Amino acid sequence: MMKTLALLMACGVLHADTVTRRDHLSVNGTVIRVSGGELTIQAGLTEGNKTFSYKLTEIESIEFNLNTFNPGGPPKAPGFGGTYPAPPPAPIAASQATDTLVIRGGQRKECRLISIDQQFIHCEGKDGDYSRGTTLRVLIGLR
Repeated sequence: MMKTLALLMACGVLHADTVTRRDHLSVNGTVIRVSGGELTIQAGLTEGNKTFSYKLTEIESIEFNLNTFNPGGPPKAPGFGGTYPAPPPAPIAASQATDTLVIRGGQRKECRLISIDQQFIHCEGKDGDYSRGTTLRVLIGLR
């Protein structure tokens, strides 16, 4: 089993991600997609896998790493059955909202995030697409 997992990860078949919300709640899993201003992640919990969707305005960062499992039960927070309200994001003009990609090695690139799929992070503009394998994290600007 471990050899199979290592092989799949080496081939880039499996993606592990950590999504951190603006209220500092982190969810480990696999980002299924980002499009239309919404992020969908499948998280591994002790009760099994569960899919969560969040508006990009709720997200602080997306980190591409090896964490797919969330130990313990789901935290008591919005989206997980709790009652703690997320702080509202500060308003910002859409034309000023930028996101930052942190490339492995520390290089930063500004982009306006359009979407994320199984292979690429898609940004507006001339630079366009970045491989998930070379991107460490995406810092979501306030929208």
